[in-house]
Amino acid sequence: MNLFLCDIEGTYKGIENREEVLKRFINNLNKINEIDDSKMIFSFISDDNYSEVNECFDEIKKYLTDNIKLGFQYSSDYIFNNNNIIKSNYRSKIEKCFDASNIDNINKIFYADDSVMNQIIVVESLKIKHPNVEIIGLNPSRGLNDLNIEIEKYLKSKTKQLVLK
Repeated sequence: MNLFLCDIEGTYKGIENREEVLKRFINNLNKINEIDDSKMIFSFISDDNYSEVNECFDEIKKYLTDNIKLGFQYSSDYIFNNNNIIKSNYRSKIEKCFDASNIDNINKIFYADDSVMNQIIVVESLKIKHPNVEIIGLNPSRGLNDLNIEIEKYLKSKTKQLVLK
């Protein structure tokens, strides 16, 4: 099982053609799953309020495929999914990522954040919590289109590795 943890402001949100870019994003996540012969859990990890995160949650779930399911979503004050909403005491992205990664049989964890500092701190913390899991940090600079470019670079590097084997 792969886990994809995604920040919202500056990482997921943006002004680009949403439908086209979202379809490309989901296609890229499916390519990751194909390479790993795996499925994926997707969670937003955000300091934004519940309504902001829920808006993104409602948007992305329209595009998901059978290989990607939504995990819990983390806002500044709540943890939620399709059926539950819980008041959260988690204040840092590290705490939220640690909670989201409490899943059996994780192969890889992807963490995407436009803040270089947040991305480095969370990725290094996840490496300590999950020493036997590959942790991949993605650092887009301007929204979902840039996140797609980061994922495609990752996919290209993995495809080259498969060809060399």
